[in-house]
Parts: sequence; C-alpha cells; structure tokens
Amino acid sequence: TVDRGPVTVEVVETGGIEASRVVELKSRAAGRLAKLLKNEGDSVAEGELIALIDPTETRLQVEQNRAQLRASESGVARQRVEIQQREVLAQAALDRAVSRLAQLEQELVSQPIVTKTAIQSAEAALATAREQLKLTVEITQPTARIALESEVEQATLNLENAERERKRLEELLPQDFVSRREVDAQRLQVDLARSRKMAATERLGRLTAQQANERRQAQERVRQAESDLERARANRVQDSSKQRDVDQARIAVREARANLLDVQALRASLNQLLAQSDQVRSTLQDSERQLGETEIRAPFSGVITRKLVQEGELVASLSSFSSGTPIVSRVDRTKLFVSLRVNEIDIAKLAQ
Repeated sequence: TVDRGPVTVEVVETGGIEASRVVELKSRAAGRLAKLLKNEGDSVAEGELIALIDPTETRLQVEQNRAQLRASESGVARQRVEIQQREVLAQAALDRAVSRLAQLEQELVSQPIVTKTAIQSAEAALATAREQLKLTVEITQPTARIALESEVEQATLNLENAERERKRLEELLPQDFVSRREVDAQRLQVDLARSRKMAATERLGRLTAQQANERRQAQERVRQAESDLERARANRVQDSSKQRDVDQARIAVREARANLLDVQALRASLNQLLAQSDQVRSTLQDSERQLGETEIRAPFSGVITRKLVQEGELVASLSSFSSGTPIVSRVDRTKLFVSLRVNEIDIAKLAQ
C-alpha cells in the first residue's frame, strides 16, 4: 500500500569511542623519576599521588638560590650603609668647604687692611727703637757718665783735701797745737774719702759695661724692628695669596658638591641591586615551586591509559623553552564521544 509520509534516509557508519579529555601528565621539575605509583588501567582520583621526581637536584637549586638571595640582600644592606656613610661624610666635607670659603673671602677683604696696619705698626716700632737708641747713645748714657765722672773727680778732690789736712794735723801734733783725737778723726775722714773714691770709681767701671749692654740691647731692638718691618712688607704677597686660597676653596666646594652627587649614583646602584635581589627572589620562588612540583598528582579523576617513562629515567621539566617529558597518559571517561567518518554528501543532511 502506498501512503504519504516523510522519507527517512539512514546512513550507517562505524567509528571508535574516545574520551573527551585526554591528558599527558608532565613535571615542572626536572630530574630522575624516583617512583611511579600507578600502572596502566589504574583508576585515580583527583589530587591522588601518581609519581615522585627525585627532589635532590631541585632542593640543591633551592639552597643555591637562597644563598644567592642572602648575598644579594647583604649587598643591598651594605650599599645602604655605604650610602648613609658617604652622604654624611660628603655633607660634612661640603659644610667645611663652604665655611672655609666664607672665612677666606672675609680674610680676602680684610687682608689689605691688616697688611697696611702691620706695616704702619712696624714702621712706628722701628722709629721708636731708633729714637731710643739715639737717646741712649747721645743723651742718657753721656749724662750718666758725666755724673759719675764728676762724682769720681769730686771724691778724688775730697781725698786729696783730707790727706793734706791729715798731714797738717800730724805736723802740729808734736807741738801740742792739736790733740790726738783731732788727728785720729782726720785719719778717719781720709779713710772715708778714700772709700767714697773707690766706690765712685767702681760705679764708673760698671757703668761702662752696663752702657755697652744697653747700647747692644737698643741696637738689637732696632734690628728686630727692621726685621719686623721687612716681614710686614713681605706679607703684602698675602693679598694675592689670599686670592689664590679663595680660588682653591671655591674649587674645593665644587668638588665637595660633586662628591655629594656621587651619593645619587650610589642610590641608582642601590636600585639596581634591589632589582637583582628581586630577580633572585623570583628565581627562588620558582625553584621552591618546582620543589613542590616533584610530586605528580592527578589533576582530575580518570584512568591511567599509558606509562610513558619508567622509574629511574630522567625527565625534562615543562617550561617555556621545553615541552617537557610526558610521564603517564590519563583519560576522563565520564564524557565519551564516537569518532567516525561521514561522507561529505551525507554531512549536509545531518541534524543534531
């Protein structure tokens, strides 16, 4: 019987059942495969331990990175201390240089006045010394000598008078015109006159040596004053010397400021050391992470389909430079699909 209705075209194809999720487990840590705890066909739950990578090499790398980090942090600390020390020393040197420059600039202004005052003082001292020498030689000493010579002359005259009187009395004594007492008294007067003459003569002799010493002292004061005047005049070069000192002090200030700028260079170097320390710290964190990756665990529940390496073999780490060594292959059988080949003519007729 012929009826009306939809015409169904059936296409029969064969294919294989495949899992929707197939994963090859690899390690982020390189090393020797110490243990492989699962075999092909074993079911594993999510997070279950599958394999162990020997952590010796990775642990050694962690220790090396920690040592590098300590060295880097020590370098940073040392650089900070050096910066503080250099900054304090450079600032102190700058303060000293600025203070010295201010002092020298003040001295540069006052130096001509000081030099002129010193010369005038030395000239006045020389004039005074010369006047004292002239006064000593021409007035004071001659007056003193005349006075002593007059005293000696008067003592000599007195002695002569006393001697004549003694003789006269001694001639009158036998005639009883004078008494013995008068003769003895006159003899005593003769002795006193002789003593006065001797004393005056001795003072005159001492005066010669004393005046010679006074003249030498006065002449020495004149020579000293002349020397002081020469030094004062020679110190005029200090005017130009002070200018050179000021120029040198200004150079010292610029150098001190340049040394202070070196501290900024040290700070830039410190930033570089900090960046290196951060890089070493990042490397340490990565090696510590790799140390934790020596335990290979299942990322999801499934079945081990293939063992790709054996215990004792070396595996490469998974990184941006290496695809890594696959250890096992796992499939998730909770979601499966059929893979088949359909003719391209029939594909256009397919509907979900």
